[in-house]
Amino acid sequence: MKQETWSQLEAAFDEHRDVLVAGPVPSTLVEETIARLGGPSIADYVEFVTRYGGAMVGANPVHGIQPSNAMGSQSTVEAETLRFRKDGWPGTSDGLVVSVDARGNPVVLGADGQLTSFDHDTGETHVVAASFERFLLLLLGEGDASA
Repeated sequence: MKQETWSQLEAAFDEHRDVLVAGPVPSTLVEETIARLGGPSIADYVEFVTRYGGAMVGANPVHGIQPSNAMGSQSTVEAETLRFRKDGWPGTSDGLVVSVDARGNPVVLGADGQLTSFDHDTGETHVVAASFERFLLLLLGEGDASA
């Protein structure tokens, strides 16, 4: 990810880091969790989770290895991915559920690096963001999904 994106995240976490950010975790633990889930190892996601563990970015959770204080106790990439897979949500079988939108739809990081979501109201899958970095920037209120 670009240094500017990391700086924007740091600024967003600045005043309430103890509530918004879970805390750093070893990259080996991140990689082991991704491998256990059979999900894609996308470098930007691995680095985000290694730095922050899991975090609230804007009003949305970004699931990692552990939840921040602002997230529910089950808000981990493993718990959310397994829950949506068990319930048979499209697109979750080989991706990672890295967030859940305000309507309860999973946001899935796929092997191609795109983030998609299946909307249970419309029955359609749509691209949320072209990359994990773009997803974070959207949560921070910056730009559009495709840039």
